[in-house]
Amino acid sequence: MADGEARGVTYENPPGSGKLLGLYSHISRVEPGTTIHIAGQCAPGDFPTQVRDVFAAIGAILKGVGGDYECIAKFTTYLTDAGDIDAFMEERKKLFPKLFPGGKYPPNTLLIVQRLVKPEFRIEVEAVARLPG
Repeated sequence: MADGEARGVTYENPPGSGKLLGLYSHISRVEPGTTIHIAGQCAPGDFPTQVRDVFAAIGAILKGVGGDYECIAKFTTYLTDAGDIDAFMEERKKLFPKLFPGGKYPPNTLLIVQRLVKPEFRIEVEAVARLPG
């Protein structure tokens, strides 16, 4: 069974897909089931704290609906400063092996935006997930 398959989500990098630039996959294959869309999560603090707390908030939401990180089909990440991309990638390198122990990661779209709902927020992450069962 492929990583995540028990949750109805598998991550793939099909032949012909481009070189990966980080911890993500080119596609996720989602079996029919209940799909949820998690609103963008933000958190106060310095940038590394914001990254950790945003992913902790997503984890808490998933747990609250009977899921976990293996249910994630896709992330969309918004940063307010392109200068934070390297720091974001470093924090993901620390977090993702714990969140995705199988070593396969969901697709992620990374966008640089002018600002988020509050000016002190430098990152926002939203997610699509498929619930088990």
